[in-house]
Amino acid sequence: MIKRFLVLSSLALLPVVAVAARAGAATQKSFSEIVQSLGGLAQGVIFLIAAMSVFAFLWGLASSMMRLGSDAKSLQKAKDFMLWGTIGFVVMASMYGILEILRVTVTSVSSGG
Repeated sequence: MIKRFLVLSSLALLPVVAVAARAGAATQKSFSEIVQSLGGLAQGVIFLIAAMSVFAFLWGLASSMMRLGSDAKSLQKAKDFMLWGTIGFVVMASMYGILEILRVTVTSVSSGG
């Protein structure tokens, strides 16, 4: 499951990387512009993973509602989906905050302000 996720996410980001490589070859960029570009790419990845974790939570919620009177094993599996979806969303929100702090810190130091 994890291998499939990694392959699909890397294939989804391949056009972004190709466009970034082509655009970066044409002009010289300063350090703060490079940091901002990488930060934008990281924010896109974080958004994608956060959206998938919200989807996992909602999938677990729907599964638990459909299997409410069912056996305990399938209900536990649905609860696990909800738990990991919540954990994933919290981790991605934290990563977004950390990257934003780093971006602001690095760009303010490199711009001299």
